[in-house]
Amino acid sequence: MYFIPILGLLFVFIGIRNHKKQKELMRNGVRCTAEIVDLHEDMMNNRTIYYPVVRVNDEVKGTLDLRMTTGTSMRKNIGSMMEVVYDPANFDEIHEYSNSMTLANVMFIIIGSIFTFIGIIVIALNLFWDHITSN
Repeated sequence: MYFIPILGLLFVFIGIRNHKKQKELMRNGVRCTAEIVDLHEDMMNNRTIYYPVVRVNDEVKGTLDLRMTTGTSMRKNIGSMMEVVYDPANFDEIHEYSNSMTLANVMFIIIGSIFTFIGIIVIALNLFWDHITSN
């Protein structure tokens, strides 16, 4: 019974943490246009997830081929261009530049808040019911 609000708080925590991390990347990361030079494929729940490998020109390191941090079920065309943002101190953090990056985080926060609220209501009703039936 107590796991529902704990799970909700965990979702809220993850959403807030990831939102702050991505906001920091958007603010301090390097934004550029990159060419998709390859696609790495992984299977997840019987679906193919594509992770584009993009070529960026870093001011310090020169030309780099970097694998995107997040994948998509939509296959991107090799040779096409996309806007990316990356952390020059950590090249493992490279994302497509878009406002939709924050959508998943907002969903985590909303779902987590709902779970937390419902969990607290269930606990309160259970305690109230125990109090009524014990008298």
